[in-house]
Amino acid sequence: MSLFSNPRDVRVITRLANRATLAFIGFTLGIVSIWLLAAQGGPKITGELTLFDLLGYLGLFGGAILVMCVVVDVLRDGDRP
Repeated sequence: MSLFSNPRDVRVITRLANRATLAFIGFTLGIVSIWLLAAQGGPKITGELTLFDLLGYLGLFGGAILVMCVVVDVLRDGDRP
């Protein structure tokens, strides 16, 4: 008797691992982006915008997208047989 002998078990574990990985990357990207936004200085891109600010905002956007993908996948999971 094998733990992953059923293909359905493999799909469930794979789906959970993918969700956990995406959520971890999204949250980590968000935390690093907050650190970048809190950092002072950095090379100026425009009069007010620094490179740290630009990377911080882009990272927050990317992290939010990744976390929202996980949320949508969890919400859609109820529709699957």
